[in-house]
Amino acid sequence: MKFKRKQQKPLETAQFDLDESGEQLRAQSIDRFVDDNGLAFREGSYLLSRRGLLTGLAGTGALVVGGYVQRNTIVQALLPLVEEGGVPTQTAINSGIGRPDMWFEVPIEGPIVLYSPKVEIGQGIHTVLTQVALEELGLRPEQLVLRDVSTTRSPIFPVDSRGFGNLASTAASQSTQSAFGPLRLSAATLREMLLIEGAQQLGVSRTEVEAVDGVVRIQTNQSRMLTYGAVVAGRTDRLGNWKPPTTEVKLKSQKDFTIIGTDFPRVDGPAKVAGTAIYGFDARLPDMLFGAVVHPPRYGAKLVAGKPGSAQSMPGVTKVVIDAKANFAGVVAKTRGQAERAAAKLDLEWTGGSTNDTTSLLSLLSAVPTVPVRETGTAAEKLGDKNGAIEATYATPFAAHAHLEPVSALASVTKDHCEVWVCTQSAEPVADQVGRALKAARVVTVHPTYVGGGFGRKFSVHAAAEAARLSEAVGKPVHVGWTREQDMAFGPFRPPSQTSFRGLVSKQGKIVAIDQESRSLAMTGIPKFAINLIGFDPTAMQGQFLPYELDHYRVRAGAVPSPVPTGIWRGVGLLPNVFGVESFIDELAHSANIDPLAFRLNHLPSNDAGDRFKRVLNEVSKRSGWETSLPAGEGRGIACSGSSGATVAVVVRVRVAGKEKDKVATVQQVHVCADPGLVVNPAGAKLQLVGAVMMSLSSAFHESLTFRNGMVEQQNFDDYTILGPQGAPSVDVHLIGTGDVPGGLGEPGVGPIAAALANAIFTASGTRLRSLPLTFSAQ
Repeated sequence: MKFKRKQQKPLETAQFDLDESGEQLRAQSIDRFVDDNGLAFREGSYLLSRRGLLTGLAGTGALVVGGYVQRNTIVQALLPLVEEGGVPTQTAINSGIGRPDMWFEVPIEGPIVLYSPKVEIGQGIHTVLTQVALEELGLRPEQLVLRDVSTTRSPIFPVDSRGFGNLASTAASQSTQSAFGPLRLSAATLREMLLIEGAQQLGVSRTEVEAVDGVVRIQTNQSRMLTYGAVVAGRTDRLGNWKPPTTEVKLKSQKDFTIIGTDFPRVDGPAKVAGTAIYGFDARLPDMLFGAVVHPPRYGAKLVAGKPGSAQSMPGVTKVVIDAKANFAGVVAKTRGQAERAAAKLDLEWTGGSTNDTTSLLSLLSAVPTVPVRETGTAAEKLGDKNGAIEATYATPFAAHAHLEPVSALASVTKDHCEVWVCTQSAEPVADQVGRALKAARVVTVHPTYVGGGFGRKFSVHAAAEAARLSEAVGKPVHVGWTREQDMAFGPFRPPSQTSFRGLVSKQGKIVAIDQESRSLAMTGIPKFAINLIGFDPTAMQGQFLPYELDHYRVRAGAVPSPVPTGIWRGVGLLPNVFGVESFIDELAHSANIDPLAFRLNHLPSNDAGDRFKRVLNEVSKRSGWETSLPAGEGRGIACSGSSGATVAVVVRVRVAGKEKDKVATVQQVHVCADPGLVVNPAGAKLQLVGAVMMSLSSAFHESLTFRNGMVEQQNFDDYTILGPQGAPSVDVHLIGTGDVPGGLGEPGVGPIAAALANAIFTASGTRLRSLPLTFSAQ
């Protein structure tokens, strides 16, 4: 690992944003100083309270208060196990404690700054975090700005020996869930500290002041006030510690919320509407060049040898970089087009790699061994050889993420440092990839940009390491942006899966037993020995289990490594698993001649989880007119699932027209009811669910990747069809917000759609479709 640990010296790090023209990135330098233990910084120090809050003073005199968003240290401690087969130590697990993920800076002048590691990928997280901060701090919208955190940007805590800090990823519908509590506590603590100090400066007791619109004011004499910045400036020992309150900080009561729970305007909206928002492709630096990289002709192929060919003499070409040992070949030029045209002329020799086609890849599933992952009662014994048992197998294919923004990155490599601007969901893995790619050890700083669609694809952004290699070679900033064809070809892809069921329903309409067996190709990056050790892919388990109460239920699962790149796809296993689970429940209901809604309600447990399912199922049935009749050729299907702290139920109405295998199903209406707990921004939550519906319908109706001679065949949207505006149905979304803690919504809405659609098609046509994409011709 080629990283250099920073010593005892000032370090300039850059926080980049747009200049006044809205066209050029500019640097805002921040001085900081780190001692050997990371316990001091220029002109101040810090105190970590028992509640995990960190307070201190930045070099500019700004008060800093931060806390944990989520602890990624467990994951980091497991890296030796994944990468080298080692065993994590308790020291490794504890190494990240004391490093906040998110913090506020209160400057003497200007708005308070909230630094967040949660990347805006279109899901509206910057708006949600802004709402929470404004609510607890008592600020007007213009008094707070949110900035992304780079891997080395921190006013207090140091980066680790690899050159980057402990930042939280933006994934798995965890952003709001993980940030809500710590952010509220940090904001409330900061507010209380300002109130205590402000009261002292105003010469009154703490009980006599209040925090309103960014000022500390005396309640009985509101003309006497101090802005938050003035409170910081007026502290006598301003360079000393600001200690957290010794008593428990009181959070704002939910009944008093005026910002949380409202349709607050998107904070990223103005920049995106004006075209000034910086995505990966928009990043620019003075004197930068453009790079293009040649990727292997087959997955796993190795570069044996390479020559510049005619590329070196082509217009605009600055340098040709070929490193067979690193499996790397690329071109740097003055424009992107020049670099791409020259890269196509490189004389390269490749060997080896995958030769699989679709048939051979999918045949791997049938041979996957399975292991028990859950067992209640004696399902196998209850089912036995009984003739009344229902059997069914459901399958999902390889699929692309089909995000509209291909991966891209801008890298600037100097003697001691490498800075990268990249569209990523998690900056730390990118920093790791870049550090490994560089020939000489350097501190690596990754700046996340806006992301134009992530869905799990933007965890591994190889364009960043490619740009860094080329920048190191030419000594200038280099931008690499993949073409749509490259992005489609090198995934990683959603792995295929296959789930088989066997179940039996009693004459009284109760499920006697269900035996379930799931097989998948594991995600790339999980070592073969780890799969062999546990027997299945743990990332594929979301949505795997029935939410219903059964006395006899057995689940087995298994996975084998994939010969082609696979990775996280929105919800990971949620759509494939719920497609199987909720379709099979529908089959059992119809086999017993029981209404599918009533069948589900009759099998839900009598606990909090069961009550949540009952609420969303009953509500969605009312809103969809579940019990009303439909014209011939139309049908409704229902399905539900729970994940990431949210419970979702869906009813899909379809029309089926045509004959035999030429039948076509068209979605007429989708009704969604969700209980995600406390809803911070209802408008944003509804948009998340609408987006999940559209992406899931696209996958369920159209999307499937095929392979030939070791490579994917689909290259662009002309041969990989996604749902277009003409096929997008009307979507009605209803939220039932319960409790005082938010759940996630980016993924939960993905779960039930495919199953509800398949169930609706069966009701309308009498044909049960069990393989995605749902087409009559393929059955």
